Amino acid sequence: GGQLDLRVGGPAAVQFNAKGDATFNPGGNPPFVDYEHFNPDAPEARRRAIYRFLFRTVPDPLMAALDSPDGGSVAAVRGVSTTAVQAFALMNNPFVIRWSGHIASRVTAAAATPEEQAEAAFKLILLRPPTDAERTAFAGYIQRHGAANACQLLTNSNEFLHLD
Repeated sequence: GGQLDLRVGGPAAVQFNAKGDATFNPGGNPPFVDYEHFNPDAPEARRRAIYRFLFRTVPDPLMAALDSPDGGSVAAVRGVSTTAVQAFALMNNPFVIRWSGHIASRVTAAAATPEEQAEAAFKLILLRPPTDAERTAFAGYIQRHGAANACQLLTNSNEFLHLD
């Protein structure tokens, strides 16, 4: 299996590092939180986003780039957009990079050759086998850039991000 914590319910997952007077008490000073240096291997990182603790006044930059609903709104509505900021966030965010490495570990454990790894990555990430052309191109990419970069490439693809 994967790394996702499938547990339902429970306390909110704090997915940031609190600094200074970042209290969780109503009426406390505005928090200063550090999303950038949160450990993506922490158990809290394995929870679904619905279980995340959030400060309504301090949104997570990655989630904000991906059109996460406004936590300060009573009836939040998710905006719909596709922007260069989203692509850059998915390419450069430490959380995304680390989890691409976790996926790559599963791919390389299941397959020895780049061609087999391409097959495994497509089945794991896109839930389908690659075409012959995709397998060849992706195997070459794995040889040049490694399985982790290849898995990140697939998770940044339109096919992974959008439902048809």
